[in-house]
This record gives sequence, C-alpha cells and structure tokens, in this order.
Amino acid sequence: NNLNKFLQDELTKRKDEFKIVVQDDENIIEAFFNLEAGRREEIQKQIESSRHFEKPFEDLIKQAKELLETMVVSIKSKDKLKISIDKFDENTPKKELKNQLKLRAALHQETNYGKTKDPKTGFLRDTKTIDLSKLAAKDIPQIVDKVLREAEIPHHRKKYDSMKEAFTGEGLKVFNENRFQRKNPTDLKPPVYKVKVWYSAKEDEDSSLQRLYGNNNKLSVVTGDNYLFLVMGKEEKSGAERIFDIASLYDSADIAKRALHEKDEDFKQRICEDFRIKHKEKPSKVLFSLQQNDLVYLPENNDDPFLKFSNEEFQNCLRNLENKMKFSKRVYRVAKFTGKDCYFIPLNYANSISVPKDLTDEQKNSLKKQYADKKIPKKELNFVEYGSYRDSSPYESGEVFVKSQINKKVKQKPLKIQNTCIKIQIDWIGNISK
Repeated sequence: NNLNKFLQDELTKRKDEFKIVVQDDENIIEAFFNLEAGRREEIQKQIESSRHFEKPFEDLIKQAKELLETMVVSIKSKDKLKISIDKFDENTPKKELKNQLKLRAALHQETNYGKTKDPKTGFLRDTKTIDLSKLAAKDIPQIVDKVLREAEIPHHRKKYDSMKEAFTGEGLKVFNENRFQRKNPTDLKPPVYKVKVWYSAKEDEDSSLQRLYGNNNKLSVVTGDNYLFLVMGKEEKSGAERIFDIASLYDSADIAKRALHEKDEDFKQRICEDFRIKHKEKPSKVLFSLQQNDLVYLPENNDDPFLKFSNEEFQNCLRNLENKMKFSKRVYRVAKFTGKDCYFIPLNYANSISVPKDLTDEQKNSLKKQYADKKIPKKELNFVEYGSYRDSSPYESGEVFVKSQINKKVKQKPLKIQNTCIKIQIDWIGNISK
C-alpha cells in the first residue's frame, strides 16, 4: 500500500515531467499502465532513484543480516490426532465433561463407493467416484458404465484439445446437451457430472481398503495415510542401531481411542510403544517420533558438541550468534515420510524456486503433442530447483548431495538425515530445546 501510494503521488507530482496524458475516463495510475512497457520501466527507474530510506542506526544492515542468518523458523506441526473437551453446553458440570479424540484427517476417501461386481471377470472390485472436470485420459478405460466408457466420453473428447476443455464449463454443458436416450431420441439423459470408476486398474488386486466394522462386508476405510515416523533404538555389540517404522493413522486412531477409554491421555506414547513391541526387530526403546513440519538438527559427526549438551548448555550455546548461525544451517523440516524413509527440506527454504523457460510457440506445441492428454511436467516448462514437497530428500543438502546427483560413481555419499538427526523443539517466542 505504501509503495502504491508513493507511486501515485510521484506520478501526480511529476506528470508534466514524465509527459503522461490522463484521459477523462481514467486516473493517473490507469494512464501510467496504459503506456508502453519500455516507457513505464523508464519512469519507474527515475522514481526509484529519488527514493531514500533513513537508517535508524548505522549497522542496521549488518544486524539484519546476522539475525536472518541465525533465524530458526518455528512451524506448527500437523498433528492429525488431538484431544478436546466434549462440552455440550455451558451448564454441563465439570465432572461430567469427557475427553474426545478429534481426527484432523480423513480415515476414508469421500469418493469411495464400496465394492461392485466386475461383469467381465465376476470379481468384486473397489470403486470410487471422480468429477468429470477432474477425469484424466488414463481414467477413461476404468469407467464402470460401458456406454460412457466406450462411446459417449471418448466421442466427446475427440472434439477438444484437452480433457479439461472437454469436461469443464462450456465443454461439459455441450456434453450433457448431446446425450439423447436410445428409446426416446428426442429426450435427453440425466446430466452427468461424476462417474464411477474402478479403484484400481488391476482386476484381481487385493483391496487397499479396510472394513469399518467387523461384521460389515463392505470395505470403506483407506489405511495408507501416515501419522508418525518412529525412530527407535536397539543396542548391538557394535553400538546403538536405529530402527525405523511408520505408524498409520488408522491404527494410531484405534490405539488412541483405547488409551482414552482407559483414562490415559498420553496416547502418543501408547502408539509408539505399541509399534515398538510389535516390531519384528525388537527395538529396546523409542528415541523420538516425527510428524510433518517437525524440526531436526543434523550433527556434523559423532563429536558434534550439540549432541553432548544438556538442554541448559544447549540454549546457552545458541545465545552466541556464531554458534546459532552454524546450528541453523543444519536444521531440517520434515516434509513427508513413506516406507522406511523420512524426507526433509532445509529450514531456510520457503518455496520452490521455479523460473519459467523461455519457450517458443513451436516448442510449446511440440510439448502439447508429446504429452497429449497428460499434464506437461514442470521440469519441461520451468527450471525447478531443490525444495518442493515432491523434491524433498532423505539426504543432507549441499555440495556432496549435488555431486552425488550428477555423478553416481562419486565415493563420498551425503548423510542420510534420519540416521543421526536429533529432534528439536521451538516455543512460540523462539526458544530452542532438544
């Protein structure tokens, strides 16, 4: 707002100097943006050169640089299981209040439709619904309705350049206005906005869903969502060994519900212990658990002094700017975890750096033909650098990581973060603790 006001004031004051002609139906800003790009840029440079910022004290830039380099940003963890007080009204006596488990994630996909018999094979297969506007070309062979799958949707699709154009807005309207009944050719069929498709392309694949109730034959719960990444320890003759596991949301919610029923509010500890006891490698303890957005520190080596500090020594050490700068460069944020691996993003990363490539119309048309109905990958359109959710890595960033990506034969391998990292916590005013 300040910059906009500054620009407006300068343009008004120096209108004659810049030779800006304001028409009757426009203001000074509109007149400015109606100028040619080169002329606008020339005026902006002249305005920028007249701006001056009074420094409140001499070493402002030095101090700002130091504080930015040592900053450790606290991001709230995404906890999918929470305890809340079930309070129906203000008059409910305190002794009657009960703790309730609240889920902040879906235990099932809202599109799940249960099982349907496949007429070709006789198998009962999982199905789901997809909005026509989100239908991909690869989904068409999986549509349950034969007429839609083999005739109506492919026929309509051929009239358009893309699936999105064919089944959104005007394209979707035209599709439904041309679906006539066979017995009454003048009557339209009911409009279609969603289609039922097979959950998986494999006809005899075991279901990835789980029964909601023991006596219910319909499968309705997706169990693949993750809740905790568990880092456990096992004592060996050669030293301590780390063992990893993932606690699924479905199983964690079940354990947490039982814990609350038994008046145990520390359900996260119960979840960790349950998975530790059942693990085939029999770890002796849970070192810590991680969730999305949790922060970890990656030690440089076994002699890293931060490993040996007590919490009080740890916090005292970080009061020194040089120590904190060194520390903050080795802090990572949890992006995701899958299988036995946890993926991280450097803490000082904010958004993926994506610079568009300067492609000609001929190159763009070539890409459209190459990928047809598929979405053109970002790497074809942009220069995308390290850091997005998809591009997070189990390994430390830096020179060694880059070399290992370029040359697979390089001997020095980057450190796998989960093998040696320690979990850190930050309170709301920025105090860091182990």
